[in-house]
Amino acid sequence: MDENVNNSIKTLGKLTNELAEKQYAWFRHILLVSATLFGILISLHGKNSDMLHIRLCFALAIVVLALGILQISIAMYSHIDALRRSRKVYTKETIDALHEHRASQPVSVPVRKIFVFCEKSGYICFALSVVLLAVYALLLALS
Repeated sequence: MDENVNNSIKTLGKLTNELAEKQYAWFRHILLVSATLFGILISLHGKNSDMLHIRLCFALAIVVLALGILQISIAMYSHIDALRRSRKVYTKETIDALHEHRASQPVSVPVRKIFVFCEKSGYICFALSVVLLAVYALLLALS
């Protein structure tokens, strides 16, 4: 393999690993903050209002926040899934290269669409839960 191509592949591998580490740290941070907020909201909330629409707004905010936590947790699992699939593909490529008496080629696996969907929908759920909590606070203050 050409030395220039080999260096490019190594650089790409390093960048991919760094991106995966940063994304994992971001997911971990977001999950920590949102799970903490979820626990605080659940434990400190009392029956502050007798109005149904205020209670429904709070309940909807909690449900959407929980869905966001679930979605981002699923998206975070994508790193484990990618490593498993990469190992499987790399093992197959190595065995094929040994049988064909050639050097093994670099392998990669794409991110599954379900994990991309979960990541995007998780961000939407988090944003929606913030909006719903703000509406809840306003409704509570105005009642």
